[in-house]
Amino acid sequence: MSGISGADVQGFGSLIVGAVVAAAALSTRLAARRAEIATKHFATQQALIAAAAKAAADIVAAKAETVAVQAAATALAAKDAADLVAVQAAKAAALLVQASDTTHVQLGVIHTLVNSNLTAMTQEALNATRRELVLVQERNSPEDAARIAALEMHIAGLEQTVSDRLAAAVQEVSITAGHKG
Repeated sequence: MSGISGADVQGFGSLIVGAVVAAAALSTRLAARRAEIATKHFATQQALIAAAAKAAADIVAAKAETVAVQAAATALAAKDAADLVAVQAAKAAALLVQASDTTHVQLGVIHTLVNSNLTAMTQEALNATRRELVLVQERNSPEDAARIAALEMHIAGLEQTVSDRLAAAVQEVSITAGHKG
């Protein structure tokens, strides 16, 4: 035999078994350490992802709150503007009513003055025609008979016109007084 004894083989065998056992133990410890590191790395990644998600949610919530505040401010400004427009429209309507009332009164005054002037002019024409009739009658000329008849008819028409105008003026005054009261 060659110089290796059975005890040597047995010793080598034990040494090899011990080395394999040690290698297996080391490999197991290495795998366990890798698993531990991987688990810690995974947990760290999960924590970072959760923190990033929370930060993103906080940003979105803050922006949503900002948008809500801006929307409320815009709505309030729009309501204030609408209220201001309504107040201005009410003021404008009141001014229009006042201007309309003033115009109506002024037109009534103008109407009264025009009617009064026309009545006075008609009365003057009536008075002048009466004076002319008296003059023509005083001459007592036969050729003036047609002229006298024409003047009498004209006087009758003017008297009726003056009477109608005076009655209308009285009625207008009573209507106007009724509107004021």
